[in-house]
Amino acid sequence: MQRILKKIHYYTIPHKGNDYKPHSLRHKTLLFYSALLILVKIAITAGMFLVYPTSAEFSTITTNRIIELTNKERIELNLQELKQSEILNQAAALKLADMFENNYFAHTSPQGIKPWHWFGKANYNYTYAGENLAMNFLEAEDAMQAWIDSPTHRDNIISKNYNEIGIAVGVGKIDNNETTVVVQLFGKRYVRIAGEETFKPGAREITTAETEKTNTIITKQAEKQQVSLQSNKKTGWLQTVVRYSEKMFFGLLVFLIINLILTIIIRFEIQHKPIIMHTVFVIALAILMLLWKIHFMEGIGDILVV
Repeated sequence: MQRILKKIHYYTIPHKGNDYKPHSLRHKTLLFYSALLILVKIAITAGMFLVYPTSAEFSTITTNRIIELTNKERIELNLQELKQSEILNQAAALKLADMFENNYFAHTSPQGIKPWHWFGKANYNYTYAGENLAMNFLEAEDAMQAWIDSPTHRDNIISKNYNEIGIAVGVGKIDNNETTVVVQLFGKRYVRIAGEETFKPGAREITTAETEKTNTIITKQAEKQQVSLQSNKKTGWLQTVVRYSEKMFFGLLVFLIINLILTIIIRFEIQHKPIIMHTVFVIALAILMLLWKIHFMEGIGDILVV
């Protein structure tokens, strides 16, 4: 044990025995650190592009899978399957584009625009309507499980009031972080009864008291659907590799900073400037590897927000 501690001391702490140049900060070692940082980053990025070549492909798979999983949940409860509506898809796409354009993730936009605005924008005349949102997920199964675990989101998924569904999935930046966002809309079209005055629920002009009541209930329900959940499912081997590589980058960064400080202050009158400059370069490289998100999957964290 004493021998191991002596080697650690010789390798990391500047002293007379190592000429105040610990082996952890010598040029060969620093070159090894640099090569390791670059090679790990290249390997992980290449792996991500092999698994998810483009964000579009990733999004398409997710869209189809979410509809399938939603109907699977309904079938298990002997409920009617939801039919995919192109109009609801358009409404969901409009909401998705607005979130990316105005940098927010919420049912109500910073400008105060409610979810029902997008139904009207796509000319979807509804009796019942609902919205689920998810952000920072890896797989459709993870997003669906988070919705199911949330009572208000699950209520939308298994509601008997809906018979149509629309999905939009996209990759973009929110708060300067590359992320995947899914908009899941539910609806039931309003069928006009002969002789009844035409109306559009959610519009400014409400023509009947019954319509106003229905729309108010839906709006209150939506306001309760903004929750954040910690994903407790396996995030997949790829995200695990990304997470541990970032921990490795951060650990090496802290190690180098501590060693550099010790090298400078332990014997202040003895300064090895080439080694100090080389160490500063490797520290900068480690910071770059941490912050530089080459592939969109690197911006997706472990937190699943729905």
